[in-house]
Amino acid sequence: MKERVVQFGDGNRLVGILTEPSEHRSPRFIVVMSNVGLNHRVGPSRIWVDLARRLAALGIASFRFDLSGLGDSAPRNNSLGDDVERAVLDLQDAMAWLAREVGQRFVLVSLCSGTDNAHRVATSDHRVCGAVFLDGYTYSTPLFLFYRKGMRFLSLPHWRRWLVRTFPDTFGSLRGETRTAGAASEIFSREYPSRSRFEADLSLMVDRGAHLFFIFSGETMYAYKRQFWDWLEREDWKGQIALEYHPRANHTYSFRGDRELLLAQVVDWVLSLGRSRALPESHWAVAESSIFASPAAPVAPPLRSDLAS
Repeated sequence: MKERVVQFGDGNRLVGILTEPSEHRSPRFIVVMSNVGLNHRVGPSRIWVDLARRLAALGIASFRFDLSGLGDSAPRNNSLGDDVERAVLDLQDAMAWLAREVGQRFVLVSLCSGTDNAHRVATSDHRVCGAVFLDGYTYSTPLFLFYRKGMRFLSLPHWRRWLVRTFPDTFGSLRGETRTAGAASEIFSREYPSRSRFEADLSLMVDRGAHLFFIFSGETMYAYKRQFWDWLEREDWKGQIALEYHPRANHTYSFRGDRELLLAQVVDWVLSLGRSRALPESHWAVAESSIFASPAAPVAPPLRSDLAS
């Protein structure tokens, strides 16, 4: 495995880490990861570092980078007011650099708010041949309402909270529960596309040949494994959408067992995409200046020696 720091984008203001396999080879695609919320590019519990190095050991290159104004990347000089719009431009800058230096096909891996950026780019950019969405967009279904609203009357914590609110003098000692960490309403709000727009975007991605992997944790608006399929009207997705649900995992997979399972599933899915013959080989273009075939073009030196993580 080899890793190097690169600076790219307008004025080399963005910083990323390119992780390559030890052996020189032309990549079929590059896996691209960026920040989760305000986290540094390593991701929660260094999850992107672990993923990048496991992929490299299996012959797959990846790139993790900081969005503008986060981690080691400088903010943009323009006055764009939309965080998603800025992030999309940063992601496009990363893909432009990778297309010149490494290869021209990409698999985007994202978590939580990062899925907003990945969704928009994967919908519009034909070079994205795959995407992994961790706790991406969710939509309510009748069965979801039953599980989350109806079943709460069988929940002991629900009745404990009701007693504390209704009879604080008598049951105040039961107080002390806090809401689940990571609930979206506690941290920030996200602007979801309409359900019909979401499905139309999925159809656009799938019909051009992209493969998608949706994974949901137990700390999102998701209550049962088939919920994803139940909010879609289209039934035939050509076998190009995979789904996993981890009801006991928290939003950032901070427990090792949950994180190991997640990483294993993502790695297996990426490997299966690499072996897939669903896309003709001609669809996998590699840049002529691929760093796997020739010496790398010079890049600006890192700002500090502690960037390589």
